[in-house]
Amino acid sequence: GGITIGGSKISNLRFADGTTLIAASQEELVALLNVLEQHSAAYGLGINYNKTKVIIVDRQHDNHREIKSIGRCEVVQSFVYLGSLIDNSGSCENEIRRRIQQTRVAMTKLTKIWRDHNITKATKMSLVQSLVFSIFLYGSET
Repeated sequence: GGITIGGSKISNLRFADGTTLIAASQEELVALLNVLEQHSAAYGLGINYNKTKVIIVDRQHDNHREIKSIGRCEVVQSFVYLGSLIDNSGSCENEIRRRIQQTRVAMTKLTKIWRDHNITKATKMSLVQSLVFSIFLYGSET
């Protein structure tokens, strides 16, 4: 199962706090979920289906909005994963908009500092780079 990226077949991405399954069809996803469940159970682990989400990226069929669940997993149009917004458009436009909004909020929270004439411009720039740019650029390398 999975998809081919750069000549390699990829069916899952594993992180310390979660696993991402990648499938080309609903049937393939159910099969991957079953395998994950079986292997997890062998080590005394289980899947928290309340926290498990499925997203369908299929622009040709309007992302199958009529499908509400696959297996025991809720189908959603978007979710935040590892700090980034993933949506069914397959685009990062909404994530960029979200980051811009978060950056605006961070800038607004620092209004007193921006107006304080006792703080040098160099210090203010250092604060922007460490407190604001980091929000906007988080995860941008991936």
